Amino acid sequence: MASLRSAINKMCTECIYDKYSKGTRLEQIEGCTSKGCPLYQLRPKSRDYSKTTPKRCRTEQIREGL
Repeated sequence: MASLRSAINKMCTECIYDKYSKGTRLEQIEGCTSKGCPLYQLRPKSRDYSKTTPKRCRTEQIREGL
């Protein structure tokens, strides 16, 4: 059975990480701007996460028809 933290990390990774985009997995997750996501406040963040560029997650993009 996976831990809650590993389940959150996996969901965030599946939602926003794109290996062809700029930045590491953690940088991309930190840059998520989907404040309506129930996991937004729980997403993985580094100690110095204020340097990331915001990025909308795939769920938000799909809702907007992008």
